[in-house]
Amino acid sequence: MTGISSERLISMLLGSVERDCEIELQSLKGQGHSVSIVEIIEMVTKKLDELSDTHLLKGLMNEDLVRKYIKEQKQAIIAGLGNYAIVPKADVIVPKRCTNWLSKQRISERYYWPLYRELLQQWGNLSIVEKLDDESERILEVLHDPKDEEDWDIRGLVLGSIQSGKTANYCALACKAADAGYKIIVVLSGIHNDLRQQTQIRLDQAFTGFHNRTLEGGKFDSDPVGVGTLPDYSDERKPKSATTLDDDFKGTPITAEELPWLFVVKKNTTVLGKLEKWLTDHSDRPILVIDDEADLASINTSAVDEATATNRFIRKILKLFRRSAFIGYTATPFANVFIDSKADNDEYSKDLYPKDFIVRLASPANYVGPKELFGTENEEGLGLYEIFEPSEAKQFTKDKKFISKTLKKAILQFILSTAIKWRRFKTRGDYLSGSQKERFESSMLFHVSHLIADHKDQRQKVSAVLEEISADLNGSIFGNDSLDTLAQLFELQKNEITPRVKEKRHDVDTVGDWSLPDSLDEIIEDIRKVAANIEIRVVNGESSKGKEENLDPEETFSEVPKAVLFIGGNKLSRGLTLPGLCVSVFLRGSIMYDTLMQMGRWFGYRDGYLDLCRLYAPLEVIDRYISITDAILDFTAQIDEMNSHDLTPETFGLKVRAHPGLRITARNKMLSARVVTKGPIKPVSYKSSFDLNYDVFQNNWIAAKTLLSNIEEFGERAYSSAEEANILPSPVPYDENKRPEGRLWRNVPTSIIIEFLDHFHATKVTEGEDTDQDQKMLIEYLKQKDEKEKINYWTVWVPGDPKSLATKTEKEAGSKFVDRSKSAKYSSDDIEAKQLRFSILKTGLSEYVGVPPALYQAAAASSQKENLVFRRMRKLASDTKYGVNQEGFFQLYLITTKTIRERKDLQTSDGHIPLVSYFMWMPEDEEASNIIAFGNSTISESEG
Repeated sequence: MTGISSERLISMLLGSVERDCEIELQSLKGQGHSVSIVEIIEMVTKKLDELSDTHLLKGLMNEDLVRKYIKEQKQAIIAGLGNYAIVPKADVIVPKRCTNWLSKQRISERYYWPLYRELLQQWGNLSIVEKLDDESERILEVLHDPKDEEDWDIRGLVLGSIQSGKTANYCALACKAADAGYKIIVVLSGIHNDLRQQTQIRLDQAFTGFHNRTLEGGKFDSDPVGVGTLPDYSDERKPKSATTLDDDFKGTPITAEELPWLFVVKKNTTVLGKLEKWLTDHSDRPILVIDDEADLASINTSAVDEATATNRFIRKILKLFRRSAFIGYTATPFANVFIDSKADNDEYSKDLYPKDFIVRLASPANYVGPKELFGTENEEGLGLYEIFEPSEAKQFTKDKKFISKTLKKAILQFILSTAIKWRRFKTRGDYLSGSQKERFESSMLFHVSHLIADHKDQRQKVSAVLEEISADLNGSIFGNDSLDTLAQLFELQKNEITPRVKEKRHDVDTVGDWSLPDSLDEIIEDIRKVAANIEIRVVNGESSKGKEENLDPEETFSEVPKAVLFIGGNKLSRGLTLPGLCVSVFLRGSIMYDTLMQMGRWFGYRDGYLDLCRLYAPLEVIDRYISITDAILDFTAQIDEMNSHDLTPETFGLKVRAHPGLRITARNKMLSARVVTKGPIKPVSYKSSFDLNYDVFQNNWIAAKTLLSNIEEFGERAYSSAEEANILPSPVPYDENKRPEGRLWRNVPTSIIIEFLDHFHATKVTEGEDTDQDQKMLIEYLKQKDEKEKINYWTVWVPGDPKSLATKTEKEAGSKFVDRSKSAKYSSDDIEAKQLRFSILKTGLSEYVGVPPALYQAAAASSQKENLVFRRMRKLASDTKYGVNQEGFFQLYLITTKTIRERKDLQTSDGHIPLVSYFMWMPEDEEASNIIAFGNSTISESEG
């Protein structure tokens, strides 16, 4: 564009397009219609296409340049209208027994919540505000009416996902509780100052409307923030805050008034002792205690009669009040459900077991948790992770001088991701203004050890790598290792990762920006700026010694292409949010459910840059997350069932499924836990992680050939895609015309499947070493079922074209090997990688091959979502009327990849050996099995 008149005209036209779209969206919202981000994109695209064809542009110079500019501004307009996008959400199931004490009049008279709602509407997506309103309302309903003068004591728990918005939820709950009449609101915020300060900031913005800062001489300075900046905020009704940004509660004399008091305190015995002393004189008021990270420090871990100090103080505070409500918030509730529900004490009353309710906050569709990242047995994950070679990880953590090549790759990925984020940010930022203006945030997490001394060594290593990268980026382009790696990462980003993530997430990402430069050269200057401006911050127990090391969420970032690399351990685990986190290196070796999940700071919301995120971790750690996710999904299903039947945790009897080699939580948090051996075995079993080792390949290849020989001899061939394909019926229950490549056998005896599993190993097993515990339990279970004539036969599917077999090994198998190159992830980029994991083993709808049509149709009819059909089918399969009679389903995979074919160490004189794996499922079974779960005193003796 050459003239100012042209610029003004284009600006006016773009503004007109945005206003037209906004009016249309407001109209749809007023009519009760929900609009997805995809529909907004289509609406904007259509109007901009119409604008590009308008006669108003015909007279402008550089017409092509104008059209290019309009195309560039499309993303900014979409971002500006993103507030109208509805994020699909699941229902929150709560108990039905609430007393409906919240009348319409009391709701209409609210003051604090409408202010917070208005602030949230200015800040973000409107549908998220509606979700928050709905969820916090349902939680408030199962609390007690604070105006009830009778004695009452409520204990509950809210379960939310890691980094999913629990803080926003209890901020909303605090506002509504204050509106309802709770006069004292105490928030127990972790054990570190960083988290307490972060929580104080959030509650000041949402509830009090001001930041109190401590000045010299004990004086305070107060600045309006958040709701305190809104026109409807009234000084006469502003809450009282007994804590400041800088200081925890110090026992300073304060006066009790009719206005609500807020205390944001650490779980520290000195602080809690002072709080108890002050509250003693004000216990005539109703109190709400919100325990953030409720499974940390609050649990009684003492094996003797005297409770641990923090637990004791919390219970003593609650005992002071005739009218009290205690509600814990956590993403890892295992320790909470193991609390002794019968524990009581004359001095400090009942323990903190959530006797009255547990509410599960359903994550919205744009949330990314372990299920979305890593996948499940039936759904492929996003695959945004890289495997850290075990030997390299070990050497990196032990050798102070060793510089890991994977660390350098991770930092280069961070630099590239930040540069692309900056490019997207500038496109939106050039257009947005005022309250819509964004702040650029990009960070990397480096979590390798909990030891402070290690953090110092790691800082030196990271600094050395950054210096090397900066030198490369400003040096010769020939033989440049950093530039070569960046080019590879960019091509992978452009050709594989962004298209794949966009395909999976385009309809839920509220920003909808998947733009990439055409070439690396377009952003090379931004790459250099990012590399030069990365700030390293160590966050640990020594952080307070220097402000430059503190994690200050309000001061960390400015509007420049600047990024922060955080190094730390335990302080970077619980509660703290790292703004704009996109790359994580995680090498910690914990085996506890709760510890591993809480360390997963990479879970959460990544709208607008999810495709740029990566996790670098050992394969063992990734497999642990997958196992823990299975236990969590089982536990949350129990909670939903409990609430749907209007039962309480005291009457339902919750169980947490254990997993071999892992611990649910620390032993001292399971003092009241008891083993429950009654529970269904996992109905699906599969292997997707392997050692790339000749002995493993050869062992499993022999087992597979034996299996193929046995099923041919003792089973009944029911289908082959070879010559008889036109004679035998299709094995696909949803399409009788579909002829998948492969072979199917029916009535294969269970003993044949057991023999295969008994010889199969996914990892190298040395002599005398115990084998896979999961597999051992599965074999024992199958033996029991076979003896009881419950599962005597199997339908076996072997995918792969049985025609035109080229090598001797393929001829031995009877079919071509299935290529899984695209879904394979290796522990290193070179040909000598030691480990491999498939993001998903099966393809398409292969889990349904061989299933009776009646069973599939019944499952499909009762489950609207495709990912629930398989789960429903497993439940229905135990009913013989659907054509499954004492039968399981087994799939044998003979896999090849480009890397496997190139590995000479995985070949024999007969050709390369396939990687052998399996996927199997059985009808769900409620009989006793070898699966171990844990419960507490609410589990009846008959279930023990």
